[in-house]
Amino acid sequence: MTGKPAVEVASLDHLVLTVRDIDRTCAFYEQALGMQRRIFGPDKRTALHFGTQKLNLHPTSQVLDPNGRVLLSYGRRVARSPTLPLGLLKRVSGGTQRSVGAQQDQDQSQGAGGNDALGSISLLSDPTLYTFSEVLDRLHRMRESFRSSYAATLDHILARQRPTVVCTIYNPQFDEALLQRTGEAALSIFNDVIMQEAVRRRVPLIDLRLVCSEPAHFANPIEPSNEGGARIAEAIVSAVSRLAPRP
Repeated sequence: MTGKPAVEVASLDHLVLTVRDIDRTCAFYEQALGMQRRIFGPDKRTALHFGTQKLNLHPTSQVLDPNGRVLLSYGRRVARSPTLPLGLLKRVSGGTQRSVGAQQDQDQSQGAGGNDALGSISLLSDPTLYTFSEVLDRLHRMRESFRSSYAATLDHILARQRPTVVCTIYNPQFDEALLQRTGEAALSIFNDVIMQEAVRRRVPLIDLRLVCSEPAHFANPIEPSNEGGARIAEAIVSAVSRLAPRP
């Protein structure tokens, strides 16, 4: 095969494998590819994680969730928001600020910033002993590094003169109370940058911390469920529909 591919895959999001045996499937992918098995959601579903991506596993013995748009003969489906027409809003998930230029499409919602913040999550479990002053200094440097790339990303998008709405990063839904508190505190630093840069450019803002705030809005600690995804999509569509064309 030669030439540029028709579609270039940037990431996988909510890809589901329908399998006969969950345990054997997990054992294979863990041993062969180094994936990590995780249980998520109120119904204790199983997923295989690799980096910031994942494969959800669905057993053939259970009735298929009807949110799947297409079920192929070899058992893969792609989850989507059940309450909006498929063509109304397209979103590239799993993106970072560096990937926005490659993602852009005329009718597309860009996902960037959250995964950049996620890349700093190791700070929460860093066993190194720091003074409080050192912690604040490290957080400040992290914030300003994020600001530099986020501001450049936002300017790149605004230069295309398309209707634009900025969203904050929603808070996680960790089971562990300490991790939840520290996660919210850390994300507030990044969200502060997002809100400041949006206000500075007079860009409308949606605070996703208010849109997705209940356990039912999350499929796992860091990803929205179908209900949460629908709420996000509806908030974006509502905000964009009220925008006047940028001068």
